[in-house]
Amino acid sequence: MSELLVSVEGLDGAGTTTLVESIGAARPEYVTTAEPTDNPFGEAIRDNLVASSDPVVDLLLFVADRRQHLVEEIEPALGQGSTVVTDRYVDSTRAYQPISLVEETADDVFFSELQAKNYIEWLHGYWHREPDLTLFIDVPIETALERSSLEEKYENKAFLEQARQNYHSLAEFRDRIVTIDGTQSKKDVLTESLDVIDLHE
Repeated sequence: MSELLVSVEGLDGAGTTTLVESIGAARPEYVTTAEPTDNPFGEAIRDNLVASSDPVVDLLLFVADRRQHLVEEIEPALGQGSTVVTDRYVDSTRAYQPISLVEETADDVFFSELQAKNYIEWLHGYWHREPDLTLFIDVPIETALERSSLEEKYENKAFLEQARQNYHSLAEFRDRIVTIDGTQSKKDVLTESLDVIDLHE
């Protein structure tokens, strides 16, 4: 088995955490992980998700957390030939952060989502590792809201509608992204996800 980096993406409430936990239980030889991580950057992100914070600071925390995650956990596991499955990765930043950067930055640094997206790519450009495969768990906005705690700042209808559009755009132009119907039963989502992973190993 060769190394494989799999990311699991979706809106808040899509079931990404449940799926990654189920994959880990079904395939204990896989390394499962998540973002935000448990390192200090990840803890700061979790604090900011339920508080008012500057979107640029949020973005830089996400990027710092990802860099440390990649260097300390993902790359070592891949170097041993493991399949790594992460609950969220770079596409979460690509889907979520352009919205908050444009709409919520106090000094209007970003005047368009395109400018924000280009800045995000620049921040990752010199060191980032793209996933080999991404499972995008797609659910309607109503389903996402029903399953969410509604405690985090991104968990509102208008924001999630834009994030879902961004995910769909990413899936349209990146062959590594496979869309899976997240309204299926948990068992069916798991079965389909494992089948997709098997095709890429």
